[in-house]
Amino acid sequence: MRDEPAADASFKPGTPVLVSVCVTCRASPDETDRRAGARMYEAVRAAIASTTAAVRPVQCLGVCKRPATVAVSAPHGYTFVFGGLEPATGAAALAAFVHAYAAADYGFVPWRER
Repeated sequence: MRDEPAADASFKPGTPVLVSVCVTCRASPDETDRRAGARMYEAVRAAIASTTAAVRPVQCLGVCKRPATVAVSAPHGYTFVFGGLEPATGAAALAAFVHAYAAADYGFVPWRER
């Protein structure tokens, strides 16, 4: 039997919040320098360093037409997948989202806060 929260209870996602960054994402098929995904991974690690979230590189998130791609998940929480992120601006926005995710019931962040 699984531990389930009461129907009327507030329930935060489990910890740690897991941020998965596709490191194989390419901005274009002929990208010759560091891949967009690898650059995004470095930027996310730096932006999220002060949180309790775990950041990990993954080989593919299956959103190849929208690089760079990141997924945010946690035990007992929703999973969000974001694509088309730019390392320079996306990492800071993602850090803010991780804070909101950790504080929201089931990690469900309202649309206006995403």
